[in-house]
Amino acid sequence: MQKTAVKFLYLYAIFLLLPYLKITAQTQPVSLERAVSLALENNAELKRQAIILQASERAAKYSWNTAIPNVSVSEADTYSADKTQKLNEVSLSGNASLNIRADIFGSMNKSRIDHEVEKLNYSQLCAQIKSRVVNSYLEIISFQQEIAYRTEALKNTRALYEENADKYRKGFISENECLISKIACEKQKVELNGKKQELKTLVHEFCGLTGIQFTDEVVFSTSLDSIYGEVLRITGDSYADRINACIKNKTYPSAVLLNLQKEAAVAELKTKKIAVWSPSLDVSYTTGPLFDERKYTSTVTAGVNLSLDSFLGCSAARQEVRNAEDSVRDLEIQIQSREKETASRVGILLLELADKKETAEAYESFVKITKQNYQLCKKQYNSGMLDFQAVKTASTELLDSQIDYAGMIAGVVKTFMEIQETAGLDFTVHGEP
Repeated sequence: MQKTAVKFLYLYAIFLLLPYLKITAQTQPVSLERAVSLALENNAELKRQAIILQASERAAKYSWNTAIPNVSVSEADTYSADKTQKLNEVSLSGNASLNIRADIFGSMNKSRIDHEVEKLNYSQLCAQIKSRVVNSYLEIISFQQEIAYRTEALKNTRALYEENADKYRKGFISENECLISKIACEKQKVELNGKKQELKTLVHEFCGLTGIQFTDEVVFSTSLDSIYGEVLRITGDSYADRINACIKNKTYPSAVLLNLQKEAAVAELKTKKIAVWSPSLDVSYTTGPLFDERKYTSTVTAGVNLSLDSFLGCSAARQEVRNAEDSVRDLEIQIQSREKETASRVGILLLELADKKETAEAYESFVKITKQNYQLCKKQYNSGMLDFQAVKTASTELLDSQIDYAGMIAGVVKTFMEIQETAGLDFTVHGEP
């Protein structure tokens, strides 16, 4: 009886602790690195692409299987319906045949290239998923930063309103001035609540990308300032040279993909050309029946097949060769065009990055000035040298400068990500939790 009571108390204690355990699970911090890892792990599209990649790997590994000979075994039973005659016989025969074409090696090479293309497609899909997650994370922490600024501004405005309400009760200021401060406070409160609702929507979308269960308690542990600091460290003096080297060496994904497609098209062209003139060799061996020496035969046949219509200019085989040649030329044009477009785009992005970094640096100084101005105006307001409108204007300038600065550094990070992704480099920045 005593043991039962102890068990009951133990279970009851666990039941009481369940809500707190749930909150602990919900408030587990999510870093940018973990968010990317979860998205790659849970993404259904990536899992489907992995199946395609595995299939292409098998196709490349066993592309030689067209040279496997065909082997068949047949059995024949002979019997008589007349029971007076004994004519029950069983015979077993075998046949093996082999068909060899000269274009088998071209087909094997094309299977290998197709597998390389699928590997690149898989890596590009990973990069796209990373990009979506990082952009979503970046937008959320930017929103959180703005909400923090608006919360601080509301706190200051509410304190001023409470001071004005006290002054109004003592007859130091008019009712109109007191109402103006109250309206400003209520307006900021409404704007703050609207931003919080927008943030919930962004978090919900983020959870859909990563597979995290949506709750109001999701904590984003990587700050915007830490990501921005890491980007500044990466994009030092030699950053542009490293990026231009990637573009010059054609190691970026779109160039690699087009060159693989061209390689596949060239392999296909060679295969088509060989198929026009190359004969096929057929070898067949037949033996049997194995259990009847009187009827036993063994036959080997060999033949060379050559289609004469392949030598005609109007034949289907010749048309396939011409189409393959057109595909190669078309890919060569695409490669040249993509090289020019990418070099131009990266050059523009590097200039844009430098400009945004310079602007963000200037805005950082501007935030410091507006903060000093607000503190000075507030001090003069308390001493009666300024009215509430002047303090409100200074507060608005401070809030706007802080929000603009957050947007500026987020813009630097986004431009950095686009450059890295275009050049085929890792664009995931982890910051410091």
